[in-house]
Amino acid sequence: MGCDIRYNLWCPWKTSSQEVQRLENYGSLMRRITIFIVFLLILVLGGGFVFLATWDIPAPSQPVEKVLDNDRFPR
Repeated sequence: MGCDIRYNLWCPWKTSSQEVQRLENYGSLMRRITIFIVFLLILVLGGGFVFLATWDIPAPSQPVEKVLDNDRFPR
């Protein structure tokens, strides 16, 4: 009766070379996915920064008028 891959922490002497290779491949895959996600995050943040830096925001097109009381300004 051999150890399942989940129980290799409890019986490492029964770990086969195929299981070790599978775990190493899994680590390599996770590393690649992590690098891809970090790269994608940097790309999205950089694109957002460039968009906001170059966006020509239009000025308000309607004039704003406010009436100020004379009592607020002493002579």
